[in-house]
Amino acid sequence: MAKQWFTVAKDKAKATAAIRIFNDIGDFGITAADFAGELESIGDVSQLDIAIQSNGGDVSHGFAIFNILNRHKARKVVTVEGLAASMASVIAMVGDEVRMPQNAMMMIHNPWGALMGEADQIKSFGEALATMQDNIADAYVARTGMDKTEILDMMARETWLSAKKAVELGFADTVENALQVSAAFDLGKFHHVPKKFADSNRRNATMSKTRQNAKAAETDDSEDGEGDKPKSAAQIRAELIAHAREVRSLCNLAGFPKMADKFIDDDTSLSDVIVALDKAKTDASKAAKNGKGGKGEDELDAHNNGRGESHKAPAEINPREIYSRWNGKK
Repeated sequence: MAKQWFTVAKDKAKATAAIRIFNDIGDFGITAADFAGELESIGDVSQLDIAIQSNGGDVSHGFAIFNILNRHKARKVVTVEGLAASMASVIAMVGDEVRMPQNAMMMIHNPWGALMGEADQIKSFGEALATMQDNIADAYVARTGMDKTEILDMMARETWLSAKKAVELGFADTVENALQVSAAFDLGKFHHVPKKFADSNRRNATMSKTRQNAKAAETDDSEDGEGDKPKSAAQIRAELIAHAREVRSLCNLAGFPKMADKFIDDDTSLSDVIVALDKAKTDASKAAKNGKGGKGEDELDAHNNGRGESHKAPAEINPREIYSRWNGKK
């Protein structure tokens, strides 16, 4: 079953609706189209109360949600409950009013991803990233009124904003009293997390989601501390199988299918799989140029198409798929 990373609920008495975005955006197949459908189903409301607690996620889905909310005629009040990072911070920019508890954080950075392919493919992917970066910067500029060059510099440095700093720069409007944040974030994919925030939201970055779920089931205690029931053995098994399929798909795409078994046995996260495959491909290319064989070269030979031609990555680049894997399923 697809993981629900948002909820929409209407308060008929107050003619308002509450939207909670409390997970990675686009995670496990729930789409922006699902978001649009649920928002449309609530009918007319005068105010949307949007609570955000998210690492970010898929850029395409994130921008679709931003645009859907931006077009909605209701007044939009955004509250950053704990963290609005990456695309979640972009969605926060839709608020007519943005509130942040004193201990909440907002993070902005350049979009990033991973690709293995030929020179033209990599060039095309780089152009797609540049376009995404420009669009993200425009969203920040529109709300803050800051100079775009300054915003781009902040994004390049992966800037973490306290509630006070966010208000000072125009990313938010109000600092509220600090709240106890019960959910721990997977901060391993970020580079410059403030120590105080990391210490209070520490999670074992090397532990995959499937292992975390298994641990929660064994201890009969949910990881986020909110009292959710642990996943059943069947659900955990289904997620382990899905993770294994993703790993094999990435390895096959890269031309290194034999590496999949060890990744699966070690429960390697998808992001680490991508990094390892990228290194293996680079090493194999260097070995081939030097006239030396090796494991990587053998793997590539195993994927020759029978006519003596080397295996090639698919011609088309799909930034949505890449971002979904890299940001949404870490």
